Amino acid sequence: MTAANAKPIVPSERTLRAALAFSKISRGLKNTKFALELSLERLSALSAIQKHEPVTISRLSKIENVSVGTMSRTVASLENDSLVRRGSDGNDGRTVLVRSTAKGRNVFKKGVEQSLRQIHVLLDALDGEMLDALADFLASVRAVARRARS
Repeated sequence: MTAANAKPIVPSERTLRAALAFSKISRGLKNTKFALELSLERLSALSAIQKHEPVTISRLSKIENVSVGTMSRTVASLENDSLVRRGSDGNDGRTVLVRSTAKGRNVFKKGVEQSLRQIHVLLDALDGEMLDALADFLASVRAVARRARS
């Protein structure tokens, strides 16, 4: 069956409510600014750079599941704030490698600490039963997402 012939997806009211709630939470977190006005996307890219450095923009785009153009702009933004630096590969002068700077590592650490504090405040408002339900739900969502990617 082609996409043109596919039946439209009609979610149940329960599924729709969950999807909308998830979307609102995701959008809220996405718009949250961390240390030095670091967006979640920039914080995530900085994390990937630190974990895999030295790393190419192409590899970063795959790790972060974004286009090369998007990652290139993100790296340029991080570089403009002196959080990362680009350099050539000693073995292949055509290859550009990205590394974090000391400032970038410090900002990342502060950003993670701030995000953990914010998450703690949110989760601390839930009782134990709700936390257990949330943890079970998130584990299920991760499992479904893993299967969908396979």
